[in-house]
Amino acid sequence: MSNEPTDRELARLLSGRDGPSVLDREAVFEGVMAGLPAPPRRRRWLALALPLAAAVAALLAVTVRPPPDQAGTFTPRGAEEPGLGLSCVRGTAPAACGPGATLLLEVTPVAERTHFAAVARRGDGSLLWLLPEGEQPSAPQAGLLERGFVLDASDLEVFGLFTETPHTRGQLAAALEGGLESTPRVTVVRRQLPGAR
Repeated sequence: MSNEPTDRELARLLSGRDGPSVLDREAVFEGVMAGLPAPPRRRRWLALALPLAAAVAALLAVTVRPPPDQAGTFTPRGAEEPGLGLSCVRGTAPAACGPGATLLLEVTPVAERTHFAAVARRGDGSLLWLLPEGEQPSAPQAGLLERGFVLDASDLEVFGLFTETPHTRGQLAAALEGGLESTPRVTVVRRQLPGAR
């Protein structure tokens, strides 16, 4: 048997007290803690993610703006916008839109606005009616139209006019109240020529 004191005895002697040493107290604490059930794991990532998500949502709400052609127009929730797609061909090959190219229109009506007419505005402000022809009323249209329009300029802006019922050019002009903006009777979709030179 050795006469040298153990670490525990040495700690008690050095403490100068007759009570338990620091090592004794730590051993008791570890024993008590080992007998307790493990604490529930807290989801720290959730506590960090919620404020971060709220900050991102607030930033998006402030910075995301509607495209300029839709700014200031009222669209009820759930209401769909009619669509107008433009493309150009030379012969049967896709081409840049410009003088001599054929303009093709792809129409996507909505349930309440199926009748379609189209007008183009030149750079000088003059109007060129594409559809309906002459004094014919507008007709229901959907998909890629069979008829193309040979362009005489590249500075055209095309307006799709969608209505619930057939309208002649004169009736459309009256319904638009002298402008090319949507009214309660006519939904206007505005497009620039793609790839114009």
